[in-house]
Formats: sequence, C-alpha cells, structure tokens
Amino acid sequence: MKICTECKRELPEDLFYWRKPYNRYDSKCKECVLKNCKKWRDENPEHKTLRRERYHTDEEYNKRIKKNNRDYNRRHKDKIREKNKEYVKTHGQELRAYKRRHDMKIKYNMTPEDFDKLWESQDGKCLGCNIDLTFKVKGGCIVDHDHKTGKVRGLLCNNCNAGLGFLKDDLTVLRNLTNYLEAHSGS
Repeated sequence: MKICTECKRELPEDLFYWRKPYNRYDSKCKECVLKNCKKWRDENPEHKTLRRERYHTDEEYNKRIKKNNRDYNRRHKDKIREKNKEYVKTHGQELRAYKRRHDMKIKYNMTPEDFDKLWESQDGKCLGCNIDLTFKVKGGCIVDHDHKTGKVRGLLCNNCNAGLGFLKDDLTVLRNLTNYLEAHSGS
C-alpha cells in the first residue's frame, strides 16, 4: 500500500506508475497523474499543435515516435488485445454502423441519406429477384456498382450480386443464358 501525495488516499502499488529511471513507484497515483496531464493539456492547447507540426516536419522525431509506439504495442500486445475485445463487446453495434458508413463513403461516395433514398426508391426490394431485403439475413443488402465507372446501380441481394459477379456483368452472356433457360423450360 502507498499513499498518494496529491489525493492523500492509501492505494495498492499497482495504482501507481512505475518510474524506471528512479527505480520506484511515482508519488502520485495514476488517477492524479492523468488528471494533472489533462489539466495541463487543456491549459496548453498550442503544445498539441506544435507536436503535430513537428511530427509532420521533423523526420527524426517522426521515426522516434513511430518506433516508441511499435515498441509499446509489442510489449503490451496481450493487454491491448484484451482491451480491444472488451471495447468491441461494449461498442460492437456502433463500430459496425460506423464501418458501414465509412465503407459506403469510401467505396461508393454514398452517404447514409443517399442509401436511404435508394432503399425507398426500390421499396426495400432486390432489383434482381424482387425479394424483400429486410428479411434477408445472410449477406444482407449489397450496394451494386459498375466496376469500371464506380457508379452505383442499385441494391441487390447477395445471390443476385454474386450472379452478376460470376457473369462479369457481361450482357451477352446474360442474354444467352436467358435464351437457354427459355428454350429449356418445362412449359
């Protein structure tokens, strides 16, 4: 047990940072140290800007920071993995929503509002097989786009999108297969 010099609480030693150069625990608990750091950062916002500028202009500084980050991540790999797992457990739904919005913006230059308009214009149905996309669980709703131009064409179910992909969006093959099915239908 150790007494924090700032908050005067008696706490277990693991709630104090270990100071390697001095070969001892810090005199202030982690909570007080972090509180003081935040207070200092709030009072000195220009310091963050200076560090950011230095990071982008000073190559040696940049390399040192990256090396320190890699070393830290290597040493604390298990701790970071556990923390990330816990975060995903508690924020999984938000993360998935964010990833979906981000992917839509990057892949298709599409906002959630654009997606909603497209959804409403199709009445929530696949443009290929007319299945109700709200009840489609596996694969869900796919944003179909022209791979050459990147232009969004519509929303499809996973099966219709895979079919187009296997046919490589070739209209000739699609027409030939349509004719083939019509010629060999049982009626």
